[in-house]
Amino acid sequence: MGETFEDVVARVERRLRRPTDRADLPPALRATIAAFFTTWHVDASQVDVSDLTPFEQATLRATVDIPPGEVRSYGWLAKRIGRPSAARAVGRVMARNPIPILVPCHRVVDSTGGLHRYGYGVEFKARLLAMEGYHPAH
Repeated sequence: MGETFEDVVARVERRLRRPTDRADLPPALRATIAAFFTTWHVDASQVDVSDLTPFEQATLRATVDIPPGEVRSYGWLAKRIGRPSAARAVGRVMARNPIPILVPCHRVVDSTGGLHRYGYGVEFKARLLAMEGYHPAH
């Protein structure tokens, strides 16, 4: 698998059909994202999400706590943040995740463990999880 930060940037550029301006990324953020591909973990505590609702913030914080190589369901996240009937709302937060990789929404699956939707495609979600050591049962 051995995908690098540059490989992912190239994939995103193809998806967006335009080049990204990496010079616009603050060096610390660029280093944090690159570190993900070495450690499979990043410190997202410094990311400013104050413009999000308290529910969205709680959902993203709980997502950051999912260890590399493991997955959790939308329902698990909903229970974790004290909103057990809000699995669909958690799914909407994941779909609008403003900082993928820093908040590893690829580690969130449906109630059956299926790799349900991902902004960069389910295949890429599966590849990220495989790179972290997770291989779904189905």
